[in-house]
Amino acid sequence: MPHPDPRELATANVGSNIRPRSATRDIRSSQTGGGWHLGKHTQHGSDAQFTQMGITGDFVRVFPARAEIRNTEPNVTHVLTITVVNRSDHSKRIRFIPPKTKEFTLHQIPSIAVAPGLEMTADLEYYSEADADFFDEVTVLCETDRITIPVFAYAPRAELHFDGYCLFGSVAPSQMTIRYVDIVNRGARAADFRLLNKQEMPFVVEPMSGRLGPADSDDCFLRLKVSFAGEDLGVQRSVLEVEVNGVIIGNVLDISALVVRQQFEIVAPDGTGRLDRLNFGTVYVGEERQETVTLVNDGPDETDFKFVIPRPDTAEVGDPPMYSAEPAEG
Repeated sequence: MPHPDPRELATANVGSNIRPRSATRDIRSSQTGGGWHLGKHTQHGSDAQFTQMGITGDFVRVFPARAEIRNTEPNVTHVLTITVVNRSDHSKRIRFIPPKTKEFTLHQIPSIAVAPGLEMTADLEYYSEADADFFDEVTVLCETDRITIPVFAYAPRAELHFDGYCLFGSVAPSQMTIRYVDIVNRGARAADFRLLNKQEMPFVVEPMSGRLGPADSDDCFLRLKVSFAGEDLGVQRSVLEVEVNGVIIGNVLDISALVVRQQFEIVAPDGTGRLDRLNFGTVYVGEERQETVTLVNDGPDETDFKFVIPRPDTAEVGDPPMYSAEPAEG
């Protein structure tokens, strides 16, 4: 049976905030799951979102690198745990600089030096009577290490997610083209939204306003219909701002299309460019000569073609055609 790693042993006294590294990892993983409740007015870990990677210094490693408490409620206490690992080969003293904002309180029991491989933790408590967002930071000190952890507390809000680009690509003039944009509310609150346009636009967006329910509700999803039938050649573009619950958010809906003519070009098969004429050279009576060209559709849509070759003025009735094309249509 292998000998146990002394760094993994719980050598601290009962009641100490120094824990073996493996034990603390298990606690941290359970917090990032469903969470649990402590008492009637305390939530521990249920709304805390952790950045998976920690911050590594010369002597310690700190988890999490960034902490966010989302969907906070007034008069409810939220708690998250900050863990510091001694990654050096010697015992180290670890200190914390608490947040300055009154809404955040750091609970940490001063301890003796932490042995190599062991961890110490501190509980960061958030409590506010206001339904608002707050930001602060916690600093961890160990020898020359000075590691700052940003801490955010976010009140419930609507969070709209959608593709900000609606691209029509190349379209023919006066051709009706339709695209769709899906909007999802992943926030904890309902969203009353409006699309704002500062100038006349060639696109038709339906609807321009609406209401989305909170995340996971039956009405948290909406599909916008964007129609376009432009006549002016060139690039057509409109940028719509998005207003949610009376506030303009940073995301925009950028709609664009390129209107081009539906036309054909005859080009040389060797890639030398467009051909305006075909020169068969000298052809003797009764001789037949062929030239191969490539017909290119320069328009945005698939379309039919047909070659129409007029007869020369000198041709008489019954004479076979002097020129022909194969295939003549397609």
